[in-house]
Amino acid sequence: MNLVDKYQIITDKMRRINYEMLWPGFHRYNIALYDDSMVCYQGNIIPKTDEFMANTSIKYNNEMIGIWNMLEDMDDELLASKLIHETFHAYQTENKESRFPNEIKALINYRYDAVNLSMKAIENKLIVKMIESFNLNMFNQFIQIRRQRFDMFPYEVNYEMAIEQIEGTANYVELESLKQLNIEKYQNKLKSMCRSIITDKNLLPIRIISYDIGALLIKIINDNKLQMNFEFNNQYFLSHYLQSVCTIDVEYGTSEEINKLINLYYQETERYIENSTKEENIIARGDFELLGVNIYNARYYQNSIVTEYFLMYKDEENQKILYGNYLAKINDKLRITEIYKLIK
Repeated sequence: MNLVDKYQIITDKMRRINYEMLWPGFHRYNIALYDDSMVCYQGNIIPKTDEFMANTSIKYNNEMIGIWNMLEDMDDELLASKLIHETFHAYQTENKESRFPNEIKALINYRYDAVNLSMKAIENKLIVKMIESFNLNMFNQFIQIRRQRFDMFPYEVNYEMAIEQIEGTANYVELESLKQLNIEKYQNKLKSMCRSIITDKNLLPIRIISYDIGALLIKIINDNKLQMNFEFNNQYFLSHYLQSVCTIDVEYGTSEEINKLINLYYQETERYIENSTKEENIIARGDFELLGVNIYNARYYQNSIVTEYFLMYKDEENQKILYGNYLAKINDKLRITEIYKLIK
């Protein structure tokens, strides 16, 4: 794959987008495409550095840009929409977005509770119904369940809404930009998102499904001209609605299927720990500052963090990045004591 050719194709498509239609004040940002050794930035090839990691937005050359790791070739219009997603994070950063959650603490503290996720599954079915045919009574029912969950599981629901705010908005502009580029691909993505959120196994880990839930909720609000918080303040886009209702104590029941999925998730994670924490898999021992993991699908169980793709930590004064899949043992101060190669 020629990075320069791909870069020109993607930037040409991004120039066709009406950014103001996606989100008030949003505009086009520069991007970079990279592989294991090279980066294409502003149409030029430069050597890859450790700044280029994952698919995200970074500050580079004194500007916020969106970056994408070209691990495999991708449809041009889909890639353009995904880079618009990443540049929306640049827009958030430049507007001093303050609603980012503490991801490491959430990874450790979010409880996978069968009651909570069973109620959430009902919410998700309502979201899909509203995408298909909006009804204000249905929206109010959704808000009522969300408020009840918030009162019962405040930490968990607050984290979900933070991801819906940060990643859901970016996923929404990705979806709507695809609508401008190719209506058929937009319709396929919308259908895929709807299928995703009503598939119970996708409730674990909670972070991933929150991208689509957030985007679909914003679409429902915007398409039906309901009140939307476009501002960069400390309120989530659902805060106004949750503050306007009181909890009604309703028994929704617990899904046996979801209960099984939760047990399976923890059993699977426990197996990863058992398989990995053997002497032949040890990478390092010590007292290291944890700097970052691939939070997208990271797992936590019994003082162990499972991370795929990379692990970042500080050894004395030296920042280190390990590329690959790892299991990190942490102590009560969230410092790494042992690093193992991940064996599934």
